[in-house]
Amino acid sequence: MTEQLYDSLADWWPAISPPSEYAEEAALYVEMIRGAARGPVREVLELGSGGGNNASHMKHAFAMTLVEPAEKMRELSRVLNPECAHLAGDMRT
Repeated sequence: MTEQLYDSLADWWPAISPPSEYAEEAALYVEMIRGAARGPVREVLELGSGGGNNASHMKHAFAMTLVEPAEKMRELSRVLNPECAHLAGDMRT
């Protein structure tokens, strides 16, 4: 089922999990990254970025590079986050 969600059902992702629901989570990530850094953070690499929902909020704080193995999810993220770099890749490899 997970593979279908990221491929044949990917177009439904924004309805199933809208970007607006990630605002609080993304704000926490921004706070945690800044709190753990020894200096200013300008760029963030997000592995397993999916449809780019977290990045849609975090890109206002950082330049984002998004890595996702599923092409259909990267396509969704490119629409939502055209200013972010998108790379094909899997964090496991």
